Formats: sequence, structure tokens, C-alpha cells
Amino acid sequence: MPCDLYPGFVRVVDRARREVRVEIPPLTDGASIWPKADINYPIGDDSKDTEIRIVEGLPVNISFHNGDPRYPVIMGFRNPHVGNEVGWRRWNHDNIELNADKEAHVDAGETINLDSGKVINITAGESINLVVGGTSIKLTASDIQQAAAAIGIKGPVTQTGGDMTSDGKSAQHHTHPSAPPGPPSEPQ
Repeated sequence: MPCDLYPGFVRVVDRARREVRVEIPPLTDGASIWPKADINYPIGDDSKDTEIRIVEGLPVNISFHNGDPRYPVIMGFRNPHVGNEVGWRRWNHDNIELNADKEAHVDAGETINLDSGKVINITAGESINLVVGGTSIKLTASDIQQAAAAIGIKGPVTQTGGDMTSDGKSAQHHTHPSAPPGPPSEPQ
């Protein structure tokens, strides 16, 4: 039995229920309500755990359950033939999560960019390895604690909003045993 595809348009989307109403000219001409269409998800995309963003107005290809035009099925998006992006694959969603049981690998021939309007978090259970050319750094929790404790500052320092201490001595409230113009002395 041949599988005929009919051109249609997405008209109403209920994201939580994964329900879509479609216009299928000329089959729906004059209809007071668009028919509800099933979505033919690709294998591996479980509709309970992932949402494929479907936007109202998009052109789609439609088939029918058992050839019955009362039960449309969206088979996929229809190519508009103009204004198509070349050289990019994009997923546009509210949130994106990638899960791998063992390993995830991203490989780019030249550049990987991570951009965030606010925060980039890198979390590892044991270590973070940074490798550039033939040089590598392995960061563990202990390494990060030691680096944070040994931070040195060279050059002018400005500090506002409270006191600063060094080896338990207050920068604002320490005393010296000899007053100027005498010889320099250690803070007390």
C-alpha cells in the first residue's frame, strides 16, 4: 500500500500533551476546528522524556492512520526550499540535556565555544583534565583547594567594605611599636 504524504501546516500546539492541530488544504477547508494530529517521533526520541519543538505555522508532511483523513499523523517537517541554513545543525529548545551512561565526546576540527549569559559550571566527581598541545594539567579537589589557599596578588590592591587580615593581623587596626620618623617596625 503506498504511503501518500499531504502538505499541511501546524496551527495549534499543546506542548505538555504533545498534541498538534493541523491544517491540510483542501481537506480541512471550511473546518471550524483543525483535526488533532499524532506526531511520528523518530526511534530514540521518546515523547515522554524529550520534546521536539514544534512551532505554529511550520509546514509539515502528513499521512493518515489506515488512510482515514480523520486521523492525521505528522510524518516530518516539509522543506520550504528557500531561506534554508547551510552548514549548521541546530536544536532550539527551552533546555537541552545530553545523557550518556559511560562517555560523551565532542570533537571539533577547529573551535568549541561555550557561551553563557550568566554562569558556566564544570563539575567532576574526581578530576578535570586540561590538555593543550602536549601540556596537560589534572585538577583534583585537593589541587583546587591548594591553589585557592596560595593565591598571590602582585601590584596595587583595592579593597572596600570591611577589614583585611594577614596572618591574623588587621590591616586597619594594627599598631606599630615605634612612631614615625623612627625605624620601620612590624605590626603588632
